[in-house]
Parts: sequence; C-alpha cells; structure tokens
Amino acid sequence: MTSVTFQYMTFITWNAELLPGSWFVDIMFRTSIKSTVFGVLESSYQLNLQSAGLALAKAIDPAKRLDVQTLASIIIGVAMSMVNLASTSSKMRALWKAVLRSTTFFSVERRRTRRALLLFVGIACLYTILISRAIFQTYMAIGCPYGLHNIGVGCVDPHGE
Repeated sequence: MTSVTFQYMTFITWNAELLPGSWFVDIMFRTSIKSTVFGVLESSYQLNLQSAGLALAKAIDPAKRLDVQTLASIIIGVAMSMVNLASTSSKMRALWKAVLRSTTFFSVERRRTRRALLLFVGIACLYTILISRAIFQTYMAIGCPYGLHNIGVGCVDPHGE
C-alpha cells in the first residue's frame, strides 16, 4: 500500500511551506499505524507461519523433500517485505524533512514528529526482527535433516535417534 501512494510524496513535500506541519505529522502517525497493521501483523507473521509450515512439511515427508512452492513464496515475501520497508522509510524521511521546512524549531509539531519517528523506528525494528526470524527458520528448515530446529538444542530428530 505504501509503494502505491509513495509517488505523490514528492509533489506534496515540494509544497511543504504551503501546508501546516501538523498535516505532515498526522500522515507520519498514519504511516506508522499502517506499517504495524500491514507489515508486522500481516507480512512478517505470515512469513513465520510459512517457514514453520515448510519445516513441518519436510519433517512429515517420507523423502524429506522441501516444498518448493512454499519456499518460493517465502523468498518472494521476504523480498517484498524489504521493498515495503524501504519505501515506507523513504516516505517517513520525506515527511520528516517537510515538517522541518514548515515549522519553527520549538513547535508542537516537531515534538509530535519525534514521537512519530520513534514509533516508526520501533515498528521497523520489530518488523526486521520478525523477518530475520523467518529467514533463519527457513534456512534451518533447509539445512536440518528433518527440517526441525530448536534454538537451544539445534537440529531436532523427531524419532529421538
């Protein structure tokens, strides 16, 4: 969703002096909330579910083969997650610059801007951690003989051999 609306940000931020700073801050908060809903709650959790499903599918397959379609879906999902994070970060940076141009140094909008940026940075960190976990779990599903991995134990043999 962010990559679709991002094309208008250049025009909007170019006219930053004509618009109030609070307008940009409101967009920053909305962008942070959208990042939470679409990025963290949808994309990253879905990738973690797919990587767990990939590991379980390999564990129950008699030949211990990987599900290529699920693996391809995970790879595409990770790539799109990184593209979405990059475009949302660019949008937030453009909005931040617009607020700086349209407000005074000690204005209320600047304090709200800092809160919006901190909220976004926290969400982006959580998003990156969850995507990294999905990548790690997928890597271990490929590398472990049965596809199952426990962080404290390592590769798990479901038969206990």
